[in-house]
Amino acid sequence: MPKVTARELRRLIVEKRKQGLTQDEIANHLLTSQPTVSRVLRLHTETGDITPKPIVGKARTAVIQPEDHPVIIDYVLEHPDYTLVEYCEGLTEFLGKTIKSPTHLCELLNSLGLKRKKNTPSDRAVRSAR
Repeated sequence: MPKVTARELRRLIVEKRKQGLTQDEIANHLLTSQPTVSRVLRLHTETGDITPKPIVGKARTAVIQPEDHPVIIDYVLEHPDYTLVEYCEGLTEFLGKTIKSPTHLCELLNSLGLKRKKNTPSDRAVRSAR
């Protein structure tokens, strides 16, 4: 079967159901899953249309905005011995915004051309004692 668009697939599901096929038969014939067939048929029954419902929820926005970058750069330069976890904690408090993860912050610092410590002070103390 040639590749079809999502809208065309939904239309075919409803058409096949009107022809009397079961959900499993429709799924097998159209090479899709039975839960997909079930969702489309429920949508069609509830709304009389096959257009998917809009996604509800707030839009994802970046927690750290570009206007925060100069503040972050200053903070990192003021605290050169901090680890990523310490930067996350400090910047969350300093900016009043949540830093999602050390990985997210690491990517940001790399994009800004900033270096950072990878080990905690206790890790460095253990290494120097060896």
